[in-house]
Amino acid sequence: MPRGYTSEMYHRRSVEKDIQEFEGWEVILDRFDKIKRENGWDISQVYGATFLTGGRINEVLNLTAKMFTFKTEIITLSDGRDIARDVLEVSKMPLEKHYEKKSHYIERVTADKLPKNVMRRLFPREPNAEGFYERKRFEVEKIAEVRKTFDIPMDEVKKDWRRMHLEFKDFLDYNKGEPWLFPSHTKRTHMTAGYIWKIFNKYGIYPHYLRGQRASCLISWNGLSMEQMMEWMSWEELKTAMHYGKMGKSKLLEKFKRFE
Repeated sequence: MPRGYTSEMYHRRSVEKDIQEFEGWEVILDRFDKIKRENGWDISQVYGATFLTGGRINEVLNLTAKMFTFKTEIITLSDGRDIARDVLEVSKMPLEKHYEKKSHYIERVTADKLPKNVMRRLFPREPNAEGFYERKRFEVEKIAEVRKTFDIPMDEVKKDWRRMHLEFKDFLDYNKGEPWLFPSHTKRTHMTAGYIWKIFNKYGIYPHYLRGQRASCLISWNGLSMEQMMEWMSWEELKTAMHYGKMGKSKLLEKFKRFE
């Protein structure tokens, strides 16, 4: 990350603060269908992948088919019964927005140098005693990390509601061997976050909204605790809660709702 990353920008929107009440599978799927009709299969799969993985948009756009494995997991329930569940196992999904603060410095500007746009809010309203507007800035280093392996159960919803899960599996099969799941029109790179933002905005949402919705779904629909949800999402905040939520992948899968 270049020099000049501000302390205010460092704490931008996070899903921990962005969780809203889960709007329900019917609403999620109705929007999925509408996006597919009006924008095509590829864009609907960006929507589906963003919700199903709970990933940030740049993480989703960097996905490849080889990160997903369709498999049957045998899990043992608390009553001792063994059951089989079909899942999409996701491994090595990139994690964005992981930075380490290396150093900081104080930026000082005079009134005539203050930004005239929205960046003005990053400076205090009043100057200091010497007439300068000051703000703390950080030099940070991006940390290359991947998300812990996690499962997306194919049966977490009833059969009538599985079309997003099933279509995403088909989409993965169709794109095996491709460098990206969501290539741009030129095929030289993947789609951009800005491009997806513009499309999603037509439907009154933004990509991070789906991340928050998935987190709410894990709790209100699947019944995961906050700690279990954090484990599934690979959150680093609330580390004390994470300590109590380390159940392992199979134990987390047991918590997801299951429909025949």
